[in-house]
Amino acid sequence: MRYTKNYFLSVYIVFLCNSLVAQENNTLDTIKRHIRYFAIDNPMWLHESVEARYTQLHTQYGFAQGDYRQAQDAEKWRSTNVNSEGSITLKDVRLWGRFAYNRTLEDSTRFGHQTRQNPSAPFYFASYGNNHYVRTNYSIQARGQRYFGRWSVFGGLDYRIGDHFSNNDPRGSIDVIQVNGQIGISRKLYDNVEIGLEARYGYGQESFEVGFKNENYVQSPAVTPFLNYAVIGYGWQTNDWLLARGLHYQNDMKRYGSQVYLSWSTDVGRFYSTAFYKKENHLYQQVLRNESRKNVLNEYAIDHVGAELLWNLHRERNTYLVELRSAMSSGKDRVVFMANGINNLVYKYDTHSAKLAFTRDDRKWQFHYEGYAGLISETRQDGGSGTLLDYTRLSASLSSMATYITSQNQHIHLSVAGLLGRSLRTNWSVPEINENMFHRYVYFHDLSYFQANTMGTRLELGLRQPLRRQDFVRFLVSWQALSAHHMPNIGRQTATIPGTSRQQFSLSLAYGF
Repeated sequence: MRYTKNYFLSVYIVFLCNSLVAQENNTLDTIKRHIRYFAIDNPMWLHESVEARYTQLHTQYGFAQGDYRQAQDAEKWRSTNVNSEGSITLKDVRLWGRFAYNRTLEDSTRFGHQTRQNPSAPFYFASYGNNHYVRTNYSIQARGQRYFGRWSVFGGLDYRIGDHFSNNDPRGSIDVIQVNGQIGISRKLYDNVEIGLEARYGYGQESFEVGFKNENYVQSPAVTPFLNYAVIGYGWQTNDWLLARGLHYQNDMKRYGSQVYLSWSTDVGRFYSTAFYKKENHLYQQVLRNESRKNVLNEYAIDHVGAELLWNLHRERNTYLVELRSAMSSGKDRVVFMANGINNLVYKYDTHSAKLAFTRDDRKWQFHYEGYAGLISETRQDGGSGTLLDYTRLSASLSSMATYITSQNQHIHLSVAGLLGRSLRTNWSVPEINENMFHRYVYFHDLSYFQANTMGTRLELGLRQPLRRQDFVRFLVSWQALSAHHMPNIGRQTATIPGTSRQQFSLSLAYGF
C-alpha cells in the first residue's frame, strides 16, 4: 500500500505542477461555486461548468464537542485537512484534479472498531469502553472531458487509502483502500439539448485487526469495558470474543452502476438532470493467517438509486438556483456461518431535499440568500433479536450572506444561518428478553437522539485579499451551535443517553493563483 500511495502522489504532483500557471477568477459567488462542484460530481458538464484554468491550495482546522451525538460518534474530535485542486485545458481536453489529506483525532469513541465510510456494516467488532482513535485518509480525484464535434467522452477516477487505529485497549487497526472509476459518452442532439450515459465500477477493501496491548484484560472473566464484542446485524448478537486476542478480518467490496444525463437550455434558464443506479456487494471474511485460509462471516448487498434536477438562471445582476435531490438505499445481509446462511439485517436509508438560492450583485455589495429543506428516513430491522428502528426526520436551514467589496477589491463577508431539526415519525421495538450490551449502549441512546427536536445557528466571517496579478488569499472562520430539546423518556434500562448541545468550529486558509 505504501508504494501505491507514493506512485499516485507522484502522478498527482506532476499534474499539479503543469497547472500552476493557471489563474482563477474566484469570487464569493456561492452559486457559481456550487455549479462547479456539481459538474465535478457529474463530469458530463465538466467542460461547460469548470473554469479552463484555476489552482487553489486549501488548509482547514476544525473541532467539535458536545454530548448531543449518536452513540457511536466521537464525543470530541479535532481534524486537520489539507488539499489542492485545479483545472487545466490541454488542447481540447478539460482536466480537473484534487489531492486531499485528512487527519482526525477522535476522543470517547464507543462501540465501533470500524471506519466512518460504511455506517450500515452488518458485522464489526466493538467495546463499550471509550477509545481514542486516530484516522488518516489520503484521496486523489481526477476528472476529464473532451469533445469531438457533437460527441464527448468524459470520465473520472477516485482513489482513497486510509489508516485508522486506536492506541488504547481494546485496540483496533484498520487499513482502507478504495478505487472508483467512471466513463461515459454524451451527444448534443441540438444546440441546447445534450444527453449522456455513464458506466461505473469500483472495488475496495477494509482490513481489520482487533486485539489488546494488555492481555490481562482478555483473560479476565469479569465483564469490563475492556472486552471486544462481535456485533452481528443491528444488535442480534453481541458475543464477547474472549479468545480472539489477535483477530484479523476484512471486508471486500465491489461496486458497479450506471448514470444517465440530460441538460437543456431555455429562455428561462439552464436545466441539468441526472439519474443513477449503483449496487454494492460486501464480503466479510475472517483471516486465519496461521492456516492461510479465510472463513466467510457475512455477505451484504446494498442497492442505491437516485435522481437530481438543477435549474440555474442569470439575469443582469441576479442569479437564481433551484436544486432537487432524491436518493434511496436498500440493503440485506446473509449470515454465512450460521445454519442455512440466514438473512438477518434489513436496511433502508432515503433522503429527499430541496435547495433554493438567490444572489444579487451590486457595485460594492453582493447579497446571497439560501433556503434548504431535507427529509431523512431510515429503517434498521434485525431479525435475530426483533430489533426495529424506523424514523423520519426533517432538517431545514435559512441563511443570508453579505459581501462588501472595497476599493482595493478586498471581499469581506458575513454569513448568518438558522438551523432546525424535527422528528416527524418514530417506530421502534425490541423484546426485553433480547436486550444486550448493544441495546443498552447504542440502540436506546440513538432512539432518543433521533426523536429530539433541535435548533441552532451558524456564523461565518471571511476575508478575500487580492495579491499581485490575480493571486489571492482567503480566510474563513465558522462557528456552529446546536441544542436539542423534547427528548423523550424511553422507559427502558439505558447505559448512556445523549446530551442537549453540540458545537463545531473551523478555521480555514486558501490561496488561489
